[in-house]
Amino acid sequence: MRSSAAGEHEDAPIASRRRKPYARLDRESIVDAGMAVARRPDTETISFRTLGEHLGADPTAIYRHFRNKDELLAALVDRVVGVVAQRLTGDPEGDWKQYLFDGAVTFQDVFLEHPALGVHVAGTRPLGAAELRLLDLTLAALHHAGLRDDELMRSYGAYAGVLLSFTAMLCHDRLAVRAENHVAWMRPSVEISAEEHPALFEQRERFAAVELRQSYLTAIEVVLDAAERAAGSGEPASRS
Repeated sequence: MRSSAAGEHEDAPIASRRRKPYARLDRESIVDAGMAVARRPDTETISFRTLGEHLGADPTAIYRHFRNKDELLAALVDRVVGVVAQRLTGDPEGDWKQYLFDGAVTFQDVFLEHPALGVHVAGTRPLGAAELRLLDLTLAALHHAGLRDDELMRSYGAYAGVLLSFTAMLCHDRLAVRAENHVAWMRPSVEISAEEHPALFEQRERFAAVELRQSYLTAIEVVLDAAERAAGSGEPASRS
């Protein structure tokens, strides 16, 4: 025979039983969850609903810490940049060209691990602490190369533009491959002919086989070579 206490417990209405409480949230735990979700192989986008499921919390609770998705994405992108900074090696005031080239490789590699965030990296957003730190290190390397004022900013703009735009494109490509709807990036709407497009026709097979990753590395090299030329001798200069 069951004891009366046990019987009362087992026969209690479901609604009166203790439910698992929602997880307590703060900005750090939400960003941690966003990073974990972004690393999943099936993640194509970051949503409040997905984060809520991951955290075991009502998605609306996330709005208490982030006003909107843009603010959340900015925090997540900044966290990924923090991972980039952690992986960087070398000295921006040592071999500056190698430092910036390796930094470009690391930047893209880390975002390709989180492509659902990488597609947003080229967008306009407030810069977080990690992004400001990486920006400062980049400027320090270009300053060490001998660049100053307008030339320094032109070189930085070219470097950052290649870094961000190519990374966003490659992350988009990575997501397309995941979704199995990847197509060649060159899709002409008309037939390529030797008469109408002689230069393209001659290179059509090579052009169709262009890899964004190799184009990215080539563009970074071109930007850094141009920065070296703009600096004059290319000899390091002390940072004043």
